[in-house]
Amino acid sequence: MTIAMIIREYRLKHGLVREALAGQIGVSEGRIGQLERGSLPTMPMLKRLATFFGWEPTYIGQLVIAAKGKTPGPTVRRGRVGRAIAA
Repeated sequence: MTIAMIIREYRLKHGLVREALAGQIGVSEGRIGQLERGSLPTMPMLKRLATFFGWEPTYIGQLVIAAKGKTPGPTVRRGRVGRAIAA
C-alpha cells in the first residue's frame, strides 16, 4: 500500500472530503489531491497528518520506509543453513 492510498483511506474513514482535511491540517485542497495521486509528503506534512489521524511513531517510520521504495517490516536474511534470521 502506498502513502497516497493510506492518506486517502484515512481521509475517507474519517468521512472527510479533501477540502475538509486540508483545512484541518493547514494546506490547500490541491495539495491533498497531489498527495493522494502519489506526491510524497514532506516530513512536516507527514507530522501534521500523523497528529491529525493519531498515527503512532512506528507507523510513521513505516510510511517513510515505504516512501523510499523499501518494504516496511523487519529485514530477513538467511543463516548458514538456510533458515531465516530476523536482522
